[in-house]
Amino acid sequence: MEVLEKGLAFIPTPTQVDRMELRRDLHVYHRRLKLLDHFQYESDYPRIPFTNPSVWEPKTEQVSEIVQTLI
Repeated sequence: MEVLEKGLAFIPTPTQVDRMELRRDLHVYHRRLKLLDHFQYESDYPRIPFTNPSVWEPKTEQVSEIVQTLI
């Protein structure tokens, strides 16, 4: 209720940054970019239900220069 009383212009901001969470989130984002680039944005293969998620990640050298620069 207190947040609503502050009005529509109120933007809550965190008081501190969890660096480990930030690093983990960046790693997940970079991995997704690498996978999309490596497989050329296509996933034509059928998904098999009930399989463990893959942890494989292309090496940075295996992706395009654009993605390497972004990462």
